[in-house]
Amino acid sequence: MRLSTNGGSADVGATALSVGDFTTLLLDINPTLASGGYPQAWTQYVITLSGLGGPTSGRIAFRYFVTDAGISGSNSDYIGIDTLKITAVPEPSTWALVTLGVITIGISGRRRRCR
Repeated sequence: MRLSTNGGSADVGATALSVGDFTTLLLDINPTLASGGYPQAWTQYVITLSGLGGPTSGRIAFRYFVTDAGISGSNSDYIGIDTLKITAVPEPSTWALVTLGVITIGISGRRRRCR
């Protein structure tokens, strides 16, 4: 999961390795592609954003990028997103300042080989 704090920008990058304006990595599940490192059951992930310095306009992105995937790849997989909940949490110092607080997602996947 990635974050862009560049307003309504839709710059997602021009290549498989670029991320455009989505430069802040919020969550990476099994980044080393370790066998058994991806959940086989619904798993809840909670992401807390802090330090934005005030109200921030941006977007979040779910990025599925796996090397050596595809029909003959050894790392093929898929994911399912069941629920996304975004909760705004007011800053303790002032109720007028509301920022993106907590992102909760449920993800499940099964390892499978494409044939």
